Amino acid sequence: MRFAGEEARNRAGFSAPFDCPLRVRVTGIFMVPQSWSTKKTEQALAGQIAPTTKPDWENIAKTLDGLTSVIWRDDALIVAGEIYKFFGVNPCLHVEVWRWTSGEANSLSSAMVTPLFSGAPR
Repeated sequence: MRFAGEEARNRAGFSAPFDCPLRVRVTGIFMVPQSWSTKKTEQALAGQIAPTTKPDWENIAKTLDGLTSVIWRDDALIVAGEIYKFFGVNPCLHVEVWRWTSGEANSLSSAMVTPLFSGAPR
């Protein structure tokens, strides 16, 4: 996680970890079980079936510890976050980071602008 974070941070043009309040969105993409039927696989890939197996959202959040001192100075800087799980063809963990601004407490939807950092393993 640390190596992927450093690589993505460098690609985004940031030389140091963020040191401000942050909001994160983590999207986990998981493989469809091979034992599933073609129909059920198609439904999963279309987003009609969500992955309700492990890892749970809390364990996905724990992986963010690997980005401390890489993307942010301390994970205590994260003041808001979202975690999503989907099925997909290419499994990965995608992390997006935004600077928390004063108006976001009232309207998180207004914060859906270009993230400061967006990274997933290549």
